[in-house]
Amino acid sequence: MFVQIHFLRDYSTALPNRGQDGLAKRTFYGGVERQRISSQSFKAALRDSPSLVRQGSEGRVVPDAMSDLAAELGLAKSVRSVLIGERKIKPALEKAGFSAEDAEQWAQATMGLWRKKGATVEADTPIVVGEHEIVALVEIAVALAGAGLKVDELRPLFEKSRPPKDTPEAAIMALQNLNALKSHVGLDGALFGRFATGYAVNSVDSAVHVAHLVTVHPLFSVTDFFSAQDLLKTGEGADRGAGYIDTAELTSGLFYGYVVVDVRQLSENFSELSDEQKEGLIAWLVRAIAQVEPAAKLGSTAPYSGLRELVVEVGRRQPRTLIGAFEAPVETVSGRSLSEEARMRLKDHADEMDGLIGSPGWRSYLRDHVGAPLPAAEALAAAAGAEASSRLVGA
Repeated sequence: MFVQIHFLRDYSTALPNRGQDGLAKRTFYGGVERQRISSQSFKAALRDSPSLVRQGSEGRVVPDAMSDLAAELGLAKSVRSVLIGERKIKPALEKAGFSAEDAEQWAQATMGLWRKKGATVEADTPIVVGEHEIVALVEIAVALAGAGLKVDELRPLFEKSRPPKDTPEAAIMALQNLNALKSHVGLDGALFGRFATGYAVNSVDSAVHVAHLVTVHPLFSVTDFFSAQDLLKTGEGADRGAGYIDTAELTSGLFYGYVVVDVRQLSENFSELSDEQKEGLIAWLVRAIAQVEPAAKLGSTAPYSGLRELVVEVGRRQPRTLIGAFEAPVETVSGRSLSEEARMRLKDHADEMDGLIGSPGWRSYLRDHVGAPLPAAEALAAAAGAEASSRLVGA
């Protein structure tokens, strides 16, 4: 079963996501160059945004960031860094009684579990490790060192299918704890997946699939010339002119976004959660997607988008994007704005796809929930979570 989330959001004179060249990211669709916001930047915003909120009891606004969700579900988050050994494992080992030198060696050996033999520390790339996994890795090192084993015996413990007979019981138990639950990878790791190339942790398949956001029309951009004043310049002779001048590309665009939640994979990654908790997790994803901003140049462009449409579908059929609604670029039509025309296109294309390949089963639009006790986006999120939960129970 899948939950599909479609949305339209617009930005005016901003640059929410740019490439290495400093320009707006681009793509071609329908033979037309479009602006793009990368799925990576959108997922990063979902993981890290501290400003997400929802309406709580008695109409109060309460925090609703991913960290708040993790705490509510009793889960930890993951750590995404190349410095896990230095910043997490080493201090924990020193706290456990290791000398600074021994802690450094064991931390490096632990990080080496993600590297091929002979590879150097400089070859490291950021890895995703759950906070609970870090605890288990520290416990393994403590158990091995406490039993008098050497640091170079850590890697063979992971390379062999079964621990050697002389492996300390505490280390075996820690290893079992490490492999027991995929949710050790952390809430964000379990949602968005982890590709693991080393021995220490398992790969986790993503339960949430995020497409790149694409404008429903051709790229609209301008070159902005700007300068910075130097307040101590007198304006005479060599002191004339601005302190700094440059140019930047700014764009305006109405973006189509698409996210799929694989409910089966979600249940596998979060098997220890109750159906009610999984319902809340799905509702959170819809709420967060409606709010989150993958925005750059905050101070100079205030890139806080307007949510123009939000559509959620729940069903067992294979997911399909509705980007085809915008294969022909959207234009303003007499009596209708660009976003109104895009909303009509989206609905018409959804109906067309129903006839061609079948309905997803359940579909609801943002404006269907206007007037509910909750804001429409939150009411739609709650309805989608409840619908997915009821279908999961009946499956």
